[in-house]
Amino acid sequence: MSSRLGSQLPRGLLAAALGEGEVVECVGRLCGWVTLHGGAVTLPLTMLARFGVEIGDRPLVVRGSGLAVGFAARGPLVREAERHAGLGVFEPDAC
Repeated sequence: MSSRLGSQLPRGLLAAALGEGEVVECVGRLCGWVTLHGGAVTLPLTMLARFGVEIGDRPLVVRGSGLAVGFAARGPLVREAERHAGLGVFEPDAC
């Protein structure tokens, strides 16, 4: 793999041997996977808790490692995005 994160991901995650919704730490980050269904993902409550995301939070979709979609729930990227009223917000009913 060409990315720093991709070269250090646990083999189980790459081979999908890690169960859907399970979370592991790799390269100082939490990683996990869920299946995309009809353009949307549903994260199990246990996964949300492990990432510190609560019902009602609005995670920001960010460009990640090039391996998958990444999300940010807090931090400087989220604060910057909040200043841009023109960014689209995807509501559950819109998917």
